[in-house]
Amino acid sequence: MRLTLREAWRGYLARRYTGWVAMGVSALLLGIFGVLLYTSLAFTTFLQQARASFTLDVYATEGLPAEDLQRLARVFQSITGVERVEYFDRKRAKVEFLRRYPQYSELFSLFEEIPFPDRFRIYPKPHWRKAGNITYLRELLSRIPGVEDVYGGGRWLERLERLSSGLLLVDGVLLLVVFLALSLVIFQTLRLTVMARQEVVHLMLLLGATPRMVRAPFELLGVVYAGLGSGLSLILLLVFHQGFQHILGLSPTRNGFFALLAGLWLFGVVLGWLASRSAMDDLLAQELPEL
Repeated sequence: MRLTLREAWRGYLARRYTGWVAMGVSALLLGIFGVLLYTSLAFTTFLQQARASFTLDVYATEGLPAEDLQRLARVFQSITGVERVEYFDRKRAKVEFLRRYPQYSELFSLFEEIPFPDRFRIYPKPHWRKAGNITYLRELLSRIPGVEDVYGGGRWLERLERLSSGLLLVDGVLLLVVFLALSLVIFQTLRLTVMARQEVVHLMLLLGATPRMVRAPFELLGVVYAGLGSGLSLILLLVFHQGFQHILGLSPTRNGFFALLAGLWLFGVVLGWLASRSAMDDLLAQELPEL
């Protein structure tokens, strides 16, 4: 272990400026990737919250008798995608209106009575709270006799779903770009480091060192470069988290955020190890036949 640490340190000193560049590029690439992943998680969390509170308001035709309103309630409740139905008469509609818009309370002093229409609030089942299902449910409800109109946020829900899907697609493309770019940077950095220590590597092999013993210091160096670069990207992500949450008020769940931090760091470390191992395999393939 001591020999591995000593040779890793000497390898770092041989190409320390190249190592700094590798750490900086790793931090930049992983930081950009982490910011985009964070944004995707934040919008996904917001989308889930929007779905959880989503409802449809169904307005009944004016002047329907109480028996027909009760019939409508039973019909709504029997629909497959409906979880719960609430009826709002004029009195209850007035109370809700004042709760949501207290600044308009003076309207009720100007008019003796504001004719709120009879309406029903439809709560879709959790697995039905998607844009396609909501559109189908709205069309189904609007065709029922006695229904005047159906209001709901199906369009903005569809836009949110498209935005979330688009961000996930960009995440996938950027994941591939980061994987290739970071692998190339670590690979070339370790290759230059090994070339600077090529005589030592050759001597170690002549003295009977196994390929695993020769490979260990440089693989450790690759992991350190990527690990430190990943650590710097986490600092960037924490700063972005504070700004994003303060400006837009959006953020992933607490567990999701910590999972993102851990996953981003682990991704960088594993990628650094794979790239450094690939660089050493390439060198040893050239050195061993010469012995």
